[in-house]
Amino acid sequence: MKILSVVLISVTFFITVTLGSEESCYLTEEQEDDCAAVCHPIVKPLLRYFEKIQAKEFQFQKDYSELKKKNTDLEKKGQEHNGQISQFQKNYSDLQKKYSDLQESHSELQRRELELISQLQKDKSALQKDISDLQKDISALQKDKSDLQNRLIEVENLQAQIDSKNVEIKLLKDKISESNKTNELATKILRDDIAKLGEIVKNINSDNRTASPSPTRTVQQQPPPSKAIPDRCPQIPNETMILQEIQIPGSDPFKVVCFSNKWIGSGWMIVYNHLGKTNYFNRTYEEFERGIGDVGTQGDDKYFIGLERLHLLTSKNSYELRIGPYKCDNFVVGNRSEGYMVKANQRVYRTLISET
Repeated sequence: MKILSVVLISVTFFITVTLGSEESCYLTEEQEDDCAAVCHPIVKPLLRYFEKIQAKEFQFQKDYSELKKKNTDLEKKGQEHNGQISQFQKNYSDLQKKYSDLQESHSELQRRELELISQLQKDKSALQKDISDLQKDISALQKDKSDLQNRLIEVENLQAQIDSKNVEIKLLKDKISESNKTNELATKILRDDIAKLGEIVKNINSDNRTASPSPTRTVQQQPPPSKAIPDRCPQIPNETMILQEIQIPGSDPFKVVCFSNKWIGSGWMIVYNHLGKTNYFNRTYEEFERGIGDVGTQGDDKYFIGLERLHLLTSKNSYELRIGPYKCDNFVVGNRSEGYMVKANQRVYRTLISET
């Protein structure tokens, strides 16, 4: 700072001296040399300093221009950002309004949902009450149905008994008819013999001679010839259930229940019967082979004719099997060595007509 002050004073001095001289503005060579010897060491650093200052000022101006340009760009971007911010604020306001509308809609939906839940709960209670009433009605109907089925079974049993009695009456009528025919024949023969005996007595009396009595013929009433025991159920067209004795080759005579009605036809043999759940058939293999229970026409009778009889039946003749609504066209049971295996060789299918 001291050198700078001296330089400035010197420069001022020399300029002042130069300007103050009215005679000449030119220096002599000695003066110039003296001035150069004095001023050059002082002015040269100052000039260099001015050059640096000018360079820095130029750089400063350049930086200032760039900064000004950047500031302009920033202001432009700021304006764009301000526009975007305004748009965002507007969009935010719209979103807030929509959110408020959605909240109102959500509140309305919640209110309606609560109303619907309340109504559904009321409807559910009403339906539960209706279901309870229906279950009571169904229980009552099932009880009535059970009573009707029991009565129907009783009626069928009574009808079967009536049909059985009708068959017995018919057999008795046939026997009586045959006996009447035999009695009529014996009476005719007896009348013929009496007539012949009268002729002989008349001839003896007229000839007045003794004659040996003619041989008489003793007529005895013969019982009707015994009928052969059938090997299957009879074909009875009427709806009936009878107890029939049959005999098949290889077996002693045994009784079976024969059944017929208008839906499934006649000639059916009931080989197994029971109603409801029971432990009655919890038997040994030998018992199932021989047969179980007493065969009868009552609906609650429990019996099975036996595996051996089933084998003998189905091996001699062609039989169909019906279990409820299911039917097998050709039912065959193997022998003991085969384990009484069922050997049905045709399909089993469901019929449209059920016995029930």
